[in-house]
Parts: sequence; C-alpha cells; structure tokens
Amino acid sequence: MKPVLYFLSLFHRLGTKTLRFLYDQNIKKRKSVPIPVISIGNITFGGSEKTPLSIKLITILFEKGFNPALISRGYKGKWEKSGGEVSPENIDSIDWKTTGDEPYMTARNVPEAGIFLGKNRVSSCLKAYKKGYDIAVMDDGFQYFSLQKDLEIVLHDMSDKALLRESISALKKAHIILLKKNPFKNKKDQRESLPLRTPVFEYSVFCKGLVKLGTDQITNPEKFQKKKVLAFSGIARPQRFLNSLEEKGIKPDAFIEFPDHYDYPMTAVDKIIHKHQSINSDIVVTTEKDAVKLEHLEALKDLPVYYSKIDLCIEQGFFDMVFSKLNTQEK
Repeated sequence: MKPVLYFLSLFHRLGTKTLRFLYDQNIKKRKSVPIPVISIGNITFGGSEKTPLSIKLITILFEKGFNPALISRGYKGKWEKSGGEVSPENIDSIDWKTTGDEPYMTARNVPEAGIFLGKNRVSSCLKAYKKGYDIAVMDDGFQYFSLQKDLEIVLHDMSDKALLRESISALKKAHIILLKKNPFKNKKDQRESLPLRTPVFEYSVFCKGLVKLGTDQITNPEKFQKKKVLAFSGIARPQRFLNSLEEKGIKPDAFIEFPDHYDYPMTAVDKIIHKHQSINSDIVVTTEKDAVKLEHLEALKDLPVYYSKIDLCIEQGFFDMVFSKLNTQEK
C-alpha cells in the first residue's frame, strides 16, 4: 500500500468520522422518506460485491411480491449530477455512459426494477415512491448520512488490506454484517476480532459460468480449464476476479489490469486484441462490469470474449434476518 494513499485515507476517515458524529448527535438532520430504505455498503475504498448483493436482494424482493427500486449515485455516468431514471420502458434506449457501469449492469440483470440515479439520493427515493415503488435498495449507502435508512447491511473482508473509508469501529453502526468467508479462519475467530455485537453472516463469491459477449448463454467454466486464457479487467479488486477463475480451474496465461471504472478507449481495445493475438489465446475473459462497456464494439465481435457471471453464496438465515429487521411481512 502506497504511503501517500494511506495518509490520504486517514484524512478521509477523520472527515467521515466527524460527519457521522454530527448526524448521530442530530446536529445535522437526516431526512426520511415514505418507503423503507435498505442500504448496502462497506468501509473500504473500491468493490466488495455490493452490486451483486443489490441484484440478488432486488431479485428476492420481487419474488416476495415487492416492487423494489435501486438507488445509486451512478458514479461517472452522465446522470450522476443531474439525476435520472432507468425504467422497463426506457431501458433499451439507455447505455452505461449515461447511468454508470454498475447501475447499467443491475438494469441488465433485473430490467423490471426502477433505477434512480444521482448524487441526491433523498430525491431519488422520493421519485421512486411517487412512481409506485415500495422499497428502496441503496447501493453504496453506508457513508450516505443525510438519509434515514431502515436497514444497514455492510459487507466486509477481514483479510482485505484495502484502504479504509472508515475505521473498523464504524461496523457497529451496521444492522447486519456480511463477512467474506476466509478458508483459513472460522467465523467465530473472525467475528471475535470485530468490535461489535451485530448479527454476522458469512458469504462467498463463486463463478456460475462464462457468458459469451453479446449472448445470454452460460457455459460451464470447466470447459475452459485446459484452454489458453487471456484475462483483463478494470475493477477495484482484480485479484478477486482472478481468484474466482482459479477456483474453477481456469488459470490465465496473461492478465491485463486497467483502472477501476475504466471506459475502454480504442487504444485499450487494441491492446487487448494485440495481446490475444500474440499469445494465441483460446478465449479472452473479463468481468461482467467490464463486459457491459464492450458488448457493442465491432472490434471485439470476432474475438472469443467471455465474461465471468458471479453470484454470492450467503449463509442461511441472512434473508430471514433482513425481513425480520425491516419488520416487514411478505406481500
């Protein structure tokens, strides 16, 4: 970890701690909205499976008869500042540059959900309510203090040495913690290192299969175990992507790393194509978050590009606890 980034994170943590204190002491006022708000967040910079959990939770809410909306800042999208909405009616006319990559990925997975974007997430929740949505799932909401939330779910990986947005002690503000399973430690040992008495459930990430770019067909990853593979990604935790492939017996022969939320200019696409040709790879594999930015590129149409379709395996009882904490019955 670079010393400069570490010290910058310390200043950020101090500012966040001060802001949380002001809201907790009611010096600054939180605003409430007429529908329940479930916040999904973390205390680190960068990814920790928040978006896959949002997708999974929204899917289950639909199964239980709710009409959920995703609330997201829409980081780096055109609507981040102005606000905007993705609905079943306009989804076909929207692209990832408008929404940001993660909201667009969510829209592709649960097109029936409303997705409300913009920095002002109080306003987004009110818009969702007026449109008839009855519950809000807020992606990356743990540090959004100005909105009163009914349930705070925080994902955390004790083995992750990433920069912190808040100190470990902030986890006591969560209602439920999802702790990433560590194969070298049991849950009791991990939990005892946390400064809290919050309900803790373990989760793990697994690759369901590989999907050919531009299609919906999932292929068993075992089919590619003996293939020559080029992998690339533009995410915050690339090693997690590589680990999920290796767990399925896929060991990339080469890997190209791009920055998080990368927008893939043609220079980067040319780099991928050149590397594919130089090592004569059988397949090229990336993440779903990256794939939504690449599926319409003519330059990649003739390449064997696949993306990894991941899912979360969550300890039994988690979703029962979610609905218990919300004090909400199935519809």
